[in-house]
Amino acid sequence: MSSHEDDGPSPLTRIAQLESLVEQLRMAPRQRKCVLPDPDKFNGTVQRWDTWLPSIKAKLLVDGEALGGPTAQFYYVYFNMEPGPQAMVLTQLASAQDSGNWDYNTLLDQLALAYDNPNKIQEAKDKLLACKQGTDALHIYVSRFERLLHAARCQTWPDANKIIAFRNGLNSTIRTRLNGQLTLPTTYTEYVHVTQQLGRSSGSSGPSGPSHGFSRPSAPSAPLQNRPRTSTGPSPGDPMDLSAVERAQQLEQLQHANELGAIKLIDAHEADQTQLLEERYPTLQHAPHSTLDQREA
Repeated sequence: MSSHEDDGPSPLTRIAQLESLVEQLRMAPRQRKCVLPDPDKFNGTVQRWDTWLPSIKAKLLVDGEALGGPTAQFYYVYFNMEPGPQAMVLTQLASAQDSGNWDYNTLLDQLALAYDNPNKIQEAKDKLLACKQGTDALHIYVSRFERLLHAARCQTWPDANKIIAFRNGLNSTIRTRLNGQLTLPTTYTEYVHVTQQLGRSSGSSGPSGPSHGFSRPSAPSAPLQNRPRTSTGPSPGDPMDLSAVERAQQLEQLQHANELGAIKLIDAHEADQTQLLEERYPTLQHAPHSTLDQREA
């Protein structure tokens, strides 16, 4: 009886091989992808230092494994600087290359000696206590006060202290409205919320709306033809200038015409009033009266 070759490993052997492969894949390090964007390079200014330092620390904390080991992280920090700050940490770079200790914190500590302000917390406290609203809108003052509160590390102050500092910076209008409240919150967050409600209800910081009042109508001006000419010079259409006598006579005629026109207006008004009285009181005897007739007589 002849023997035959096996077609392959047995099913149990195949299962064992697959289990070993799965275990190898599970133990193999997985390449992570970066989550946070790269910070802008540090340009060597104090203002940029205050924002670059927390940005680079957050990048290393979240994406440090994706960036690589200590050496890769060290060079990542180094190349995230412009040439000026890079020149300041050349000693730390040379020391890391000689010793093999690739600690990026040595770079950050060296930069902190040059750009960090050791008095910034005390200066922020002074600015916080001197913060005033003035003519600024309430939301601008609240934003500035909150920023200084965190810069001064005063978030842990008791609510009473934060309320006192916040209230002292408000303008007199808002403080007066607060004084008119029967009860006020004792927690800082609620106190700021109530202050914002009062500020919005007062409308002092918003633009003034259009006026809805009625303006008094102006008295109708006299017709243009009845207005006396005040200019003593010739009109643009006159071919030649008038003599002084002619101009005086013309002015007198115009003034007389204006007087007659005014008298006629008065007579018309009196006639209307007389007709109204006669309609209401038929027995009333009213003698006709003409100011114009008396004037001409």
